[in-house]
Amino acid sequence: MKSDKLFIARLEMAIYQCTDMEMELIKSKTRKAEVVIVRFIQAWLMKKYTLMSLCSIGKHLGGRDHSTIIHVLKTIEDWYEQPKMYAAELRLLNTIESEVQGCL
Repeated sequence: MKSDKLFIARLEMAIYQCTDMEMELIKSKTRKAEVVIVRFIQAWLMKKYTLMSLCSIGKHLGGRDHSTIIHVLKTIEDWYEQPKMYAAELRLLNTIESEVQGCL
C-alpha cells in the first residue's frame, strides 16, 4: 500500500534522526541490545500505523518470521505494563513516534 510505504520511509527517517542508527544495522541479524530495542520499536510502530501483516513486517525487518514479530509485540506490551523498569525504552519509543507524527 502506497501510504504504508510512505509511513515506513518517514519512520526510518525518524529512527535515524533519533538514534543515528542505519537501517542496514537494524535489519541485520545482530542481537546487540541497543539495536534490538530500536528494531522492536520499528516493528511496533509499523503494526500500529500500517495495514501490513506480521509476515510483511518481519520480511521488511531483515527476513524475520511472523512469530518473531508476535514476540516483539508482546515484549512492548510488557514495557507498558512495567513502565518504571522500561522507562528508557518507552522514552525512545515515544520520541520516535512523536517525530513520525510530526511528519504525517
